[in-house]
Amino acid sequence: MKRLLSGVIVKRARLVRSLPPVGEILGGSLFERRHRCGNPTCHCAKDEGHLTVYLGVRLPSGKIEQLSLIPTLVPLAQKWAGNYKRLVKIINEISSINRQWLREERRRAPRRSAARRR
Repeated sequence: MKRLLSGVIVKRARLVRSLPPVGEILGGSLFERRHRCGNPTCHCAKDEGHLTVYLGVRLPSGKIEQLSLIPTLVPLAQKWAGNYKRLVKIINEISSINRQWLREERRRAPRRSAARRR
């Protein structure tokens, strides 16, 4: 039993060390759209259009905010969005480990007698 708990604690510590930098997270989804600029002589009038990358975020109010990104910011936004997804995944794993730890501790705790419950 102790061996199980110590393994769980070691795994939790390893997960905590693997957390991404909290200052470099970005919730939301990146997506691409193509659009035409309206200039009849532009290549986009005949081709697929200009590619724009957006960040979409659902705000607590329920509204969706879309932010268009300039090409030089796309790699940074992708990295930060990936960090956010990793952070959420790791937090869920740590939470699961903590629930397992609490279950084991509850089982190991001495039981209260019926007389003491009253």
